[in-house]
Amino acid sequence: MEKGTYRSSFVKTFLWVLLISLVPESACFGVIATTRQSDQQSIAIVVAAVVIPVISILCTLFFMITIRVSNRDVQFFRFGRSYRTLPFEKYTFSEYVYKLTINSIFPISIRNLRVTNSTGVIHDYLCYGFSVKTFDSLLDEITERNDYFWSVSGDRRDPAGLDSEFESFENNEIESYNPAFRINVFSFPRDTLHKILVQHFIAAAVLSVLLIPILALVVGCVFLWDAIWTYELFYSLIAPGGVVLIIIIIAVFFQWLLFRKRSKQIPRTIRITDNTLQIDDRVFSIGDIHIIKMTPVNYVEHRAYRKLRIESAGQSIEYILGHIGNQRGFFRYPQYESLYTAIDDLMLKAGKNVVAYTF
Repeated sequence: MEKGTYRSSFVKTFLWVLLISLVPESACFGVIATTRQSDQQSIAIVVAAVVIPVISILCTLFFMITIRVSNRDVQFFRFGRSYRTLPFEKYTFSEYVYKLTINSIFPISIRNLRVTNSTGVIHDYLCYGFSVKTFDSLLDEITERNDYFWSVSGDRRDPAGLDSEFESFENNEIESYNPAFRINVFSFPRDTLHKILVQHFIAAAVLSVLLIPILALVVGCVFLWDAIWTYELFYSLIAPGGVVLIIIIIAVFFQWLLFRKRSKQIPRTIRITDNTLQIDDRVFSIGDIHIIKMTPVNYVEHRAYRKLRIESAGQSIEYILGHIGNQRGFFRYPQYESLYTAIDDLMLKAGKNVVAYTF
């Protein structure tokens, strides 16, 4: 996980919502099992098999949040948009954990970020779907950056000096490419592309949640158009409803896996020296690189992403460097051509060229 960024787990958040949805689901199955009125049974089946699962998945997407810790504040994001900012100069931070038990069987640890303002007023912000490890890492980084904020702001009252210190702490590099220099550094806007990936994932998940039940209902109506609605028929629809729910879960889960895979392939900083290529924490020596593949600068085929693939001794690593297209909802990295040229110059020193990556 990227330092400074902490996200809810889709699986943990969904399980949390699923446990809560057991209450209305149980009520629906109680109605189905006890009533003899076909209209009430049909409503209960539709609610149990379609309405509650759809609401559960939508609630899961809504409850999934991202918390980013900078040198000045803590920000909460939902659907890629910031909805809460807590600056260090106004708040102190701590943890608050309590346990919730459902039917005395399912214990759930509820983790909150406790925030206290200058007047002593306390607010607890629920960290949905955060594992113990993620939550502890979040608190550790908040403590570290909060301490640094006050150590710097306590020594320097000049805002310009404070900004300079923050930039030094984050080790931000100026994006540059000049063959005369030994080191060329490219800062890739990871957050921008990640935000777009989040939006694409949410759109795909919501589309699956809406279309799969609608398609199932259409198919069911076609086959049961002339059927006589009896208690046995309503009861027999529980199993197909469960299958539809499982299909929705599988579809959203695979979309989430693809989203996580792509998110991990987005770099933040690319450094190129005379004999090495460093992408974030990974360093590739020019002697160990077998081949580098990149999407050509002028490639115009209908492929979603520009990619960089590095094949070295015993490993093959792929990175996403923005979209090929420049239409709405896409991100086209403006320094891609300079980056391509710099990497090609590096490979020329080893007597090789960057290979076109078009598949």
